Amino acid sequence: MSDVDRILLDSPPWPPLSTMTESELMDQTRKHENNHNDESPIDFLNNQNLREIDFFSSAFWQSVPRFVNGSTNIEASPPTNIEGVTFQAILQSGHGKDDVRMTTNWLHFSLEHLSKWWRLVGDLIGPPGLEHAIAMLEAYTNRTIIKASSVSSATTRIMSSTVALIPFHLGFDTNKSELWERMDEKALTATIVSLMQFGVGRVVVVGHVNADAKITYKAFEELRLLLKSDLHSNGEVVPIHGTNLTGFFETKVGDTELAFISTDVGVRSSPGDNGPAINVPRGAVMGLQNALLKRKKATTNDADDDHDQQYQWLGKQPDQWKFVYHTEPDQILTGRPTQQFLDVMNDEHGVIIPHRLQPIPHWKDFESLHPDPRAIVGPDYSDKVHELDSRFESEGDDVCCDVNDHSGIDNKGNCQLFWWQCGFGHGNFSYLVHNKYEYMRLSQGGTGIVLLAATEHGRKCRPQRNDNICRLPSPPQESTE
Repeated sequence: MSDVDRILLDSPPWPPLSTMTESELMDQTRKHENNHNDESPIDFLNNQNLREIDFFSSAFWQSVPRFVNGSTNIEASPPTNIEGVTFQAILQSGHGKDDVRMTTNWLHFSLEHLSKWWRLVGDLIGPPGLEHAIAMLEAYTNRTIIKASSVSSATTRIMSSTVALIPFHLGFDTNKSELWERMDEKALTATIVSLMQFGVGRVVVVGHVNADAKITYKAFEELRLLLKSDLHSNGEVVPIHGTNLTGFFETKVGDTELAFISTDVGVRSSPGDNGPAINVPRGAVMGLQNALLKRKKATTNDADDDHDQQYQWLGKQPDQWKFVYHTEPDQILTGRPTQQFLDVMNDEHGVIIPHRLQPIPHWKDFESLHPDPRAIVGPDYSDKVHELDSRFESEGDDVCCDVNDHSGIDNKGNCQLFWWQCGFGHGNFSYLVHNKYEYMRLSQGGTGIVLLAATEHGRKCRPQRNDNICRLPSPPQESTE
């Protein structure tokens, strides 16, 4: 019997989801949690244990009122870099940092951030490494979309009232190879399916240039084919190839609506910057904020209504969205979000941030390619990788417990690279060993790519199997200097 079949048999009979109100859905969630006593309450870290870099994951989940309350600040004071809009949406609304919640057990809510990993794989291992990375993401997408379409309990649909926002901008590089383009496409596809597994109601991908629309269309097409849904566009049919993309198209795959919107909201990344004039993340956040502020009943009775701003951003039922999840197109969400998350956002006006896990080129992923040993963390430096299960339905309760330690970034010294990259290309990974970093794979519930048990900013967690208790870490020690 498959895991999916077992979970369905073990779960109570659910009313058809299409007939359930949101309160009924949440009641079913509570009943489901009460019937599964092995699901432990979720503890959140004390804010005094968090540095601002800890909650930069370019992702957040918060209530619509809190999200739209930050709209004036973002419009009046544009961020000075592409990522800055994420900080503004978190810090310039509500009580700022005091609202932030991050889980003590990282497996309750985290994501795998892939782009730095695959760029390093491409640079050090070359095209065979990228092909292997693509195959790993395809395998993840294939197994996860089956779960997303087969399990429909209230717990797995905890994000059904959430609209997800994915800024996606490839820039104006027309010389990108077909292989790198496929990597972008497969990462976006995997990112979307990671949201579908939690029942996210609508995913809006926002881009600017034709390449953004082209790759998004391919991702939607792949998901449509996997679940045999009908891809459609409103108004003009959008070609996958060509230069006359309309800037808006949509589909529905399973229970999740998917839409692409083009933005032209622009500000240069920083004064004198030669980068793109269009800040897609800012355009995406402002576009969704404006739609939510002005939302009204949207209909599709005529062609004009199909292209109404409300319909493009929010779909046919704009009033159903209670929460917003923001992420990037290379971030795979994993975890065990429950009703407790929604209570935090509603009752405390909180914003919940996933831990941003850092994949690392490791011999267990690329051994079959026989890469240059200087290009990967080899067995001489890492002979153990914790195999963890981050799924809701896991029989055990694996954890990665926060330890409030940033030794990697604190002890970086003269290394000019991103801290965890120190040693790559030179075959000397003693830096990671010296700072006692461990390795793990989310072999169930994640991509299965080897990860540092750490964020990209060096904060550590301690991976353990079948141990459902994480104790809150101690506050940071005050400096004696």
